[in-house]
Amino acid sequence: MTLPYAQSYGVVPELVYATLTEPEQVTRWLPRPLKLDDQGPGTIRVRLMEQPGDQTYLSVDGRDGPWQVEVLVVAEGSGARADITVTTHRCDALELERFIAEAHESIKDLIAERFQPG
Repeated sequence: MTLPYAQSYGVVPELVYATLTEPEQVTRWLPRPLKLDDQGPGTIRVRLMEQPGDQTYLSVDGRDGPWQVEVLVVAEGSGARADITVTTHRCDALELERFIAEAHESIKDLIAERFQPG
């Protein structure tokens, strides 16, 4: 099953990218039962649009693996947008939507914590 999703954040793309790729931040927004695990069957791939070579791969372990998550962080007029595509097996649409909604709320909170205007 594959589910595309897009979300806008009113901050610079680099802050969104950092929140999505720094392991200590990822462990705070990654919904349970998923967890970072170098041997995990799933992968999160995050790219920053302005710097095509800039990408991070994180291994994820979860009961419904393998999860494959592709995230492209794109600059917008008001900040950044994250285009997210999640592909997984043995997971229904409602569970996948719950996963994305939970992750989005946690990412929003983390960005708000780290955002320093000016």
